[in-house]
Amino acid sequence: MITKEFKYNPNVSYNPGIKYSEKDHQLKTNLVNQTIFVNQKENFKTSFPDLFQNYQNPSIHTNEPWNAWIHSSFDWWQCQLNFAVWCASTGCGVSYNDHIQNTSNLTKSFYMFHLYYCIARMLKELKSPLPTDSSFCYYKNPYDKAAYQKLCDEFNISPNTDWRQKLESSCQGLGSFEQYYKPSGEYRQNHKKGWSIL
Repeated sequence: MITKEFKYNPNVSYNPGIKYSEKDHQLKTNLVNQTIFVNQKENFKTSFPDLFQNYQNPSIHTNEPWNAWIHSSFDWWQCQLNFAVWCASTGCGVSYNDHIQNTSNLTKSFYMFHLYYCIARMLKELKSPLPTDSSFCYYKNPYDKAAYQKLCDEFNISPNTDWRQKLESSCQGLGSFEQYYKPSGEYRQNHKKGWSIL
């Protein structure tokens, strides 16, 4: 008999464009440094490249990044990564509570690997340069627009979806920074914070 953990959950919903829930900070680490269970007792440890190491946007000091954030936000690396995470979780019906938090080690191991693999696969399909690539740019990161449209069609979501995180409302969700620039020339001071995107 198949347990509920392995069934597609159509009720999973992480709506894009809202504040992401802060989850256990170990989750991000576990996606990168995983313990893979082959059965309930036997396992091995492995590490993957850290796709989340530069999740937080940098401070900005010119109009160009601000305008990109407001008018073409999917050009930002963070939005491309948010989209990939959404596809790997909500898009695939994977629930944090049902599939990761309240499960056996074997089930959790399966879904943790699924999350990492699918996030990496989406970014590869988008042809998005990673932070370690020479062509990478936080606010003008190239991507394959036809591949993005194809993935949106596959997951039945509008390509016009707002993938910006909304952790800090005063700058349209650009994030919390020690310093950021607004077109008026006004600088605001904030504390940097670390956030989990799952």
